[in-house]
Amino acid sequence: MTRTTHHFLTGQLDAYSESWQHDHADALACWELEARLEIALALFHVIRRIDQEMAQQVEARRLNWDASTVDQLLNFYRTWEAPAAQIVARIAELESKGFVVRGAEEFRRAALEARSTLNISLDRLEHSAQQAREGKLRPLGEVRDELRRQSDARR
Repeated sequence: MTRTTHHFLTGQLDAYSESWQHDHADALACWELEARLEIALALFHVIRRIDQEMAQQVEARRLNWDASTVDQLLNFYRTWEAPAAQIVARIAELESKGFVVRGAEEFRRAALEARSTLNISLDRLEHSAQQAREGKLRPLGEVRDELRRQSDARR
């Protein structure tokens, strides 16, 4: 075997071997991302449950929406949503390589819901809570849940 053939074949074999290692690394990355998505979604569901319980307490007049309470709740959403864009980008990267990322769609929906929650101003929430206390409108949690049910029914 000539030196050129040996060099050529060694280079080709190295590239071949490395390509499989990269695929293996992507597969492990997909598995790890799925595990992290499960944790992220579990945390999101806890935040939503707290939000819904607070809305029910406001409706029953056992809790008042004050700036501190609302800010604490919004901070949960804000902290959860902070890495969402990076996570969605990682999901897209793995999906573009042919991987199916379990939990990806649910995570995307949760990220959109968190963003929409964060787009509501504290003043607007306080005004809505005041109107709810006066019986002038439906509580935010009830409206949000109804919109979510309608959105799910369309899918």
